[in-house]
Amino acid sequence: MPAPVNLLDLLICPDCGAGLSAEPDRLLCRGCGIDHPVREQTPFLLPEHERDLEIEHEFDCYERSSFPAGVERTIRSLGRDQLVLDIGSGDRVADDPRVVLTDLRFTPRVDVVSDAHFLPFRDASIDLVVAGAVFEHLVDPHAAAREIYRVLKPGGQVIADCSFVFPFHGFPASYFHMSGEGLKRCFADFRTITVEASPWLMPSYSLEAIVGEWLRLAQPKTDRHREFLTALRKLGRFDAREMDDCFDQQAAMRLAAGTTYFGIKQPNGDESLVPEPAMALWRRDEALQRRFPDPAVLLPTMRDDDVETFLHWTAGEGRKRDPAIAAWYDQRPEVLRTF
Repeated sequence: MPAPVNLLDLLICPDCGAGLSAEPDRLLCRGCGIDHPVREQTPFLLPEHERDLEIEHEFDCYERSSFPAGVERTIRSLGRDQLVLDIGSGDRVADDPRVVLTDLRFTPRVDVVSDAHFLPFRDASIDLVVAGAVFEHLVDPHAAAREIYRVLKPGGQVIADCSFVFPFHGFPASYFHMSGEGLKRCFADFRTITVEASPWLMPSYSLEAIVGEWLRLAQPKTDRHREFLTALRKLGRFDAREMDDCFDQQAAMRLAAGTTYFGIKQPNGDESLVPEPAMALWRRDEALQRRFPDPAVLLPTMRDDDVETFLHWTAGEGRKRDPAIAAWYDQRPEVLRTF
């Protein structure tokens, strides 16, 4: 079996892009010589101008126990050495060594403290990037999208959502809320797979959030004002989520609390992270081609927990059917963390 993949070898200095050497309680840049601290086994890899920045969230970070079901299934279908980068993970719980949790603010569960504008990972070192509720908080989302493109391997995929019809909220601020068309512009280097209003970003959530902020922030000065706010409170008798089925995706995208972008890095138009033995089988099997017309896509939607991709098939039925596919999975190296 090949030698283990050491995550340290994939980390770079966010200032100059050089590799890092592990020293007691620090990572030393082999290029510019800057020390990057390691605290509680967590590297702090922020660019020099941000090292003393104090980040405060408007609200406490809450513990997130998992990714959405489709993302979880996709991660399980990857090889042992294929890495997932979670940008803005906050206090997510993830025990899979392939999942690297990153955030601008330290939490007990973050693996690397970093800035999405200056990702401290080597070119083409990551297989899947997930960025949930992050892009509205970036001062330059286009730069962050270019960084994601840089660190992804050819065939790698990004899944990122961004607020759209949603109130201002701080971490430390929201800068750019984007429609689906805005996200496609932001991720212009990628081939777009889908842009959608995911289930937790449907119009009901935007309505609840905006009405909630009205009731929290408004300071009524007349009886008429108070009558209006009382009418808003009465909306609480209804579960707006029951109305989400009244919107098709085209309509929902006009009112959604946020939009989710799915894109794949394919500079030549055909790169894939699916195991090559599986792709070889797909090329000669017309039934598989009809069933999976776009085999390189790791995950096309969050709206269907049971959606099956060619990668899912490969890790399950394909692995049982084809010894070459099984051997590919069985021979993948482990991921180690020695910083």
